[in-house]
Amino acid sequence: SKMTSFKSNVIRDGKIELIDNNDIVIDDLILFKPGNQIGVDAVILDVDGTLWDSTPLVAKAWTKAALDCGVHQSITPEVLQSLFGKTMHEIADALLPGESTEVKERVMYACVEEEEKELAKNTRDITYPGVAETIRLLSDKIPVCIVSNCQKGYIELFMEKAKVEDCITDKECYGNTGVGK
Repeated sequence: SKMTSFKSNVIRDGKIELIDNNDIVIDDLILFKPGNQIGVDAVILDVDGTLWDSTPLVAKAWTKAALDCGVHQSITPEVLQSLFGKTMHEIADALLPGESTEVKERVMYACVEEEEKELAKNTRDITYPGVAETIRLLSDKIPVCIVSNCQKGYIELFMEKAKVEDCITDKECYGNTGVGK
């Protein structure tokens, strides 16, 4: 449908102002009300906490990997949830304070390897209810993209497990670029 309004309500300095859309700038807070139409070019999603809950499986895999590396660290789902969204280096620093960079890298590499095995063999649907269907519906209308601070291959594993490979237009992650989202 066509946008019928070329003005938007923005909140600036605590006051609501009706301005031309061309005058919207970075850091403007745009006020949307029920029934407003919003023009978008694409939808960008993250994985963990948004599309699926891999936390229990990842915690199990990472605890095993840490133990296999000689690091006696129990990694709980609660601890992981507080770290999701961070880069792998930030997670390593939080989980393994006092360990050398070499040990952190070795443990995190093992964690990622074990995690991929655990997630690949998992047969339970760990996507949140309605996620795959929503992605399919959205992808019929606009591009759907995924950006995450995860390791290389994690987004693709999600797409395969959720059976939405054909719905995702683009994807990028920290594991590919070394750059956080």
